[in-house]
Amino acid sequence: MKKALIVAALMGLTLTGCDKYKDSYEAVMLTESYNVTSDIIEFYKFNGLKSIELKKVDDNALKYSASLKDGTVNVFYDNGDGKETLFTIKGGENVTSSFEINAKKVYIIIETVNTCESGYLEFTFNELTKK
Repeated sequence: MKKALIVAALMGLTLTGCDKYKDSYEAVMLTESYNVTSDIIEFYKFNGLKSIELKKVDDNALKYSASLKDGTVNVFYDNGDGKETLFTIKGGENVTSSFEINAKKVYIIIETVNTCESGYLEFTFNELTKK
């Protein structure tokens, strides 16, 4: 019975991640860590939408990497011109790349197509501050 209560407590979260996009997701063991240069999200199970607001000090490229065991995740960015696709990752894939963004504030929007398992997403600027 305790196990079911713990899982129920971890699921059904509705949070606000940034000013422009509202988080709405269900997750088990979702962690987010960030410092001056990166934002990392890891999860065991995740379904829904999570947003990140990043502010960069200079105009360097956004570097990102991701891995996923199962499911499909679409990742978008919004630098003030509307939501654009950054990348899509499917179960069993790994992604590592970079993208030049010339805005001081960037929203990263992570949306699942279905329930995803064992995911890792990292977004990095050389000089990054997080709201």
